[in-house]
Amino acid sequence: MERLIRSAIIVDPNSKHNGKKRDILIKNGVVDKIGNSLNAKAKTIEAEDLFISPGWFDLKVNFCEPGYEFKEDLNTGIAAAKSGGFTGAAHSPFLDPVISTRSQVEYLRDRAKNLHFDLRPIGSLTQGAAGKVISEMYDMHLGGAAAFSDLYKEVSSGIMLKALQYVTPFKGLIISMPLDHSIAGNAYVHEGKTSASIGLPGIPAMAEEIRIKRDLELLEHSNSKLHFSGISSAKGIDLIKKAKKKGVAITADVHFQNLVFNDESILDFDSNKKIFPPARSESDRKALIKAVKDGTIDVIVSDHRPENIESKDLEFEYAEFGIGAISTMYSVLTEYGIDRNLFVSAVALKPRAVLGIEIPTLEEGSKAEFTLFQEGKEWTATAEKSKSRSKNDPFLNTTYSNKVLGTIFENEFYLNA
Repeated sequence: MERLIRSAIIVDPNSKHNGKKRDILIKNGVVDKIGNSLNAKAKTIEAEDLFISPGWFDLKVNFCEPGYEFKEDLNTGIAAAKSGGFTGAAHSPFLDPVISTRSQVEYLRDRAKNLHFDLRPIGSLTQGAAGKVISEMYDMHLGGAAAFSDLYKEVSSGIMLKALQYVTPFKGLIISMPLDHSIAGNAYVHEGKTSASIGLPGIPAMAEEIRIKRDLELLEHSNSKLHFSGISSAKGIDLIKKAKKKGVAITADVHFQNLVFNDESILDFDSNKKIFPPARSESDRKALIKAVKDGTIDVIVSDHRPENIESKDLEFEYAEFGIGAISTMYSVLTEYGIDRNLFVSAVALKPRAVLGIEIPTLEEGSKAEFTLFQEGKEWTATAEKSKSRSKNDPFLNTTYSNKVLGTIFENEFYLNA
């Protein structure tokens, strides 16, 4: 199978063609030629203001299969990811059953491969994410697990230390979603003036900062490496920045909705804006954007968490956390000061660097795994256009200036209408 992509500007700092407008011929899943005015008897992909980059990789998604197919399944979740420009993702362990064995990891890898998508499951840190016994991390690692985490669940200091020590010999990665649950309690918004004015229980930023400090101390003792996921506060950023300056082996990500929303965004009580960690103050939001730009935060994730209408069409207090917005993430973020080069770095290059996996590049002979997108191409996101089974995306029914055209994964060419 051959495809010729005409006049696309290459966004790939690892390519000698970076920043240049080129024709790209892809043959049998491999980049055959890159040049100007290429001639080939191939179907052509051509569009105005077209850009091409290494395929985007989301470091945190949940496609809900097995166990929660009424919210999403691998077919609909991967279709939503592709429509949003993603060719791969790391998958949350929170399925039913929780991902705690090698066979579960291999099943998801194989299913996604058949759907032309690079899915890297995150294995649970403890068996069943119950917080009691370390899971079979090495066995899952051999099966292709990307990393290990209990994400939203409480992990004691002793278990975290054991996990960090356990993965060190095989260079495994532990992911910490920093939150002191004893402080957060059952609260569900940011603690501040807004929460006080509307009478909702708040989670203080301190709950994040205390856990970051703890995990940094455990990391120093273990001589391992650690990735912090879902950073939401300015003080949390400061702790990470100081640790990086000291040479501590850490990386960090932010949920993209925390770059967009602040705590006042929930004044309309839209349950689709109920997120975790909560959207914090405007100064926190601005600090997060600055941290992405200066590299303190390495990666931006969608935290794609589909929820059915029965879980969201409730009073704010009782609605489930989460946004299923992998399809609109690019278009939204480009409205908030994240330019194309920064986006590609934080969503295509650095996520793979965090996991230590191969980064696609636009060079002749490279495997084809790319994203096509357009700038200055207006489109309106609607529920009808969404490929996700669930529609808990607060960014629908909005017109955006930039659009994902599609993805290329070896021999599959996925193009949005």
